[in-house]
Amino acid sequence: MIKKKILQCLVVLFTLLSCSEDKSGTAAVNDFIPAETTYMFQIPEFASSLQKIDSLAFLQDNNFFIAANHKQQLEYLSKYIKNKTVLISLTHRAENSFDYTVISEASAVNIETDTVANRSVETFKYEDFSIKKYSLQEVEFYTLKKDGIFLASNSRNQLETIVKERNDKAVKPFSKEYTATDASKPSLFINYRKLDTLLNTSFPGNNLPLEKLAGGSLMDVDISGQKILFNGIATWHEDEQVLLKAFHNVAPVQNELASITPADASGFYSFTFNDFETLHQNLTTGRDAVNLPENHFLHYTREAGMIFTSNGRTLVLTATDPVLAKEANIFPKEIVKVHRNVEISRFTDDPGLKTFLHPLIPGITETFFVHLDNFILISEEVTFLENLISNYLNGTTLAEQEHYKDAMENLAGASSLLLVANSENFKQRLSKLASGNVDEVSNKLDLSSYPLLALQFVQERNFAHIHGIFNTTQSNKRNGTGQIAAIQIKNSIATTPALLKNHNNNETEVAFQDDENNLHLFSSGGNQLWKKELDARINSPIYQVDLYKNGNLQLAFSTPFALHVLDRNGNNVKPFPLKFRDEVTQPLSIFDYDNNRTYRFVITQGRDVLMYDSRGRLVKGFDFKRTGTQIVQAPKHIRIRRKDYIVVPESSGKLHILSRQGTSRVGVSEKFSFSDNEWFLHENNFVSVDENAQLIRITEAAKVSREAIPNPIYPAFAATNKVRVIQSENTLRINGREVILDFGLYNRPQVFEVGNENFVGITDTQAQKVYILNEEAELLPGFPVYGTSAIDIRQARNGERVLAVKGEDN
Repeated sequence: MIKKKILQCLVVLFTLLSCSEDKSGTAAVNDFIPAETTYMFQIPEFASSLQKIDSLAFLQDNNFFIAANHKQQLEYLSKYIKNKTVLISLTHRAENSFDYTVISEASAVNIETDTVANRSVETFKYEDFSIKKYSLQEVEFYTLKKDGIFLASNSRNQLETIVKERNDKAVKPFSKEYTATDASKPSLFINYRKLDTLLNTSFPGNNLPLEKLAGGSLMDVDISGQKILFNGIATWHEDEQVLLKAFHNVAPVQNELASITPADASGFYSFTFNDFETLHQNLTTGRDAVNLPENHFLHYTREAGMIFTSNGRTLVLTATDPVLAKEANIFPKEIVKVHRNVEISRFTDDPGLKTFLHPLIPGITETFFVHLDNFILISEEVTFLENLISNYLNGTTLAEQEHYKDAMENLAGASSLLLVANSENFKQRLSKLASGNVDEVSNKLDLSSYPLLALQFVQERNFAHIHGIFNTTQSNKRNGTGQIAAIQIKNSIATTPALLKNHNNNETEVAFQDDENNLHLFSSGGNQLWKKELDARINSPIYQVDLYKNGNLQLAFSTPFALHVLDRNGNNVKPFPLKFRDEVTQPLSIFDYDNNRTYRFVITQGRDVLMYDSRGRLVKGFDFKRTGTQIVQAPKHIRIRRKDYIVVPESSGKLHILSRQGTSRVGVSEKFSFSDNEWFLHENNFVSVDENAQLIRITEAAKVSREAIPNPIYPAFAATNKVRVIQSENTLRINGREVILDFGLYNRPQVFEVGNENFVGITDTQAQKVYILNEEAELLPGFPVYGTSAIDIRQARNGERVLAVKGEDN
């Protein structure tokens, strides 16, 4: 970017342009472009272009690019510039230092400078031209008029060199590109011979294939809206060795790397080819022959590229035929790990990719690899591969983000070379371009309105089309998903993870038990807080209670012969655990009738219901007699308006609907064929689904009604007072709205009330996918995600929703 002092020079330069006599010119503005130009701007219709630039949110949010006082002076200047093209050339001299040259037709400027105060003018005469030096306070610059062309620069030597270069026969920069420019549009010219790493510093990792990419390029810049669009060409001389010539006679195909790139990655680049043999021949032209084995898996690929994440980089290949590519992978290897049922292997011999793909792929140690659908992932670290696998299976990839989809609509469907960056994630890289003071720019740089930058090259015979976008479309992060932690333990996980609240900081934590009966508590960041050995398997949900009514929360659960209550550090809360001689045959239930933390701990033993208070004592006044047959579900508390009911089903088909005291409150004489489906409150009725696939409703007045269920094959049922969910095979019905899922093996649907919203969760344990839908039966964005068990959901302190699910066995 132009540094502040350079901008000041520019402003002062234009304000001092005089209306002195101008002879008819015999030259064009492009005749005076400095040979060493790094990049150059063409600005048509200066006044209107300035207004467009000034309205751009990017410059309004990042005013250090053009300071406010500079913009005011430029606006003043624009009143006196005629509608002629202005070129601004920047020549790189030293680190973060550029010499600028302004080139325009002398007739374009008509400004009286007599009123400018504190100025001095010094003239340096040469054989056939003269240079004037202007000084104004701390700013100095030089001007020159030659053959009807006006030039100005911060360097006297620069102007001298330009005049001498004009007589040389050497090829001028942008001579080919300038002829293709549209004078009505702002344009950017890049001289790759002098600035072959300009874009490289914009991307993370500094390992992009941009060195000697082309000779030069011209891009028209469209800033008519808030999006910034680039369209143009890249060119080179016939005898010039540039990277894009590797795609000669190689047709591009559709880029797919975004489908494996994590949504939070810094960026990626991808190059494609319809014929790897031709690409390989082009890459080896001019260097020692590198023979590619006939059975190498590269023969079965159509795309290659590099993904950059916060942790590192991963080489990715897209296979034309995943099966043949896998069979052709004849290099010695060993399986080192299985992550989410995907094998991660290690090469024990070098597959030579950095040789065969040089210079499109930078040096990388080809250590670990994965075959994942039609992708081959290769990296130096196992953790990099695990990250890509997790995001791919969760569906949290860049290809699923709205800002990426929108950006791709402005590009061609296939690219020889495609570069994509998540702007905020390589902010530090951009700041190095913007200014030498990285910290200052990093603090001020606001890319929140421009989340994605994409640049595309599509090669033709002797040039390449360029398309690019600085995109403003925002993804709704609250409606997306992102993995915040992956917890791995030594043993297999035995219970559904439970999300809990840390009462000290309101953060979310997760608890689960392993197959050696150890209870674990982890933070949401994946850090273990404690592990406690228990004598048996937990057979109930893990509840949180506030026994002392002081805001401090405890964990409560049952095992087959005990009732446990632990404090947040995993210590027993006296007098717990309560131990029993007879087995606890149903999960622990906890009732809080009036939501005042006066808890009732309900234990079921065969035909008996035992109720304990917060001190571990049997509750007096609960006089329910034992049932005639085995109790088949844990007693459940249901509140309808101001009345409390306790529902207890027994194997004989009798349903008890009791009062707080254990007496019959709703006398139901009819017997039922109970299924595994629990009884729920729905629309102020007691509702369940029986073994005959009938939906049963019971009113407070003991009126029973039945409704046949469509597709009555092992229906699973769950409900809240407002939401009713029935699942049978791959059909899911939410409040009567039908959703057809993929065929699979599904666990029971779950309904969660989170904040003011209801969500339905169901897991396909065969395909290892977790689906979350709203009460309108709409799948939430970002789902399904990877998972193999029932789930838990709760609202975190920041308002976001956190989901926990089991992945692999451990």
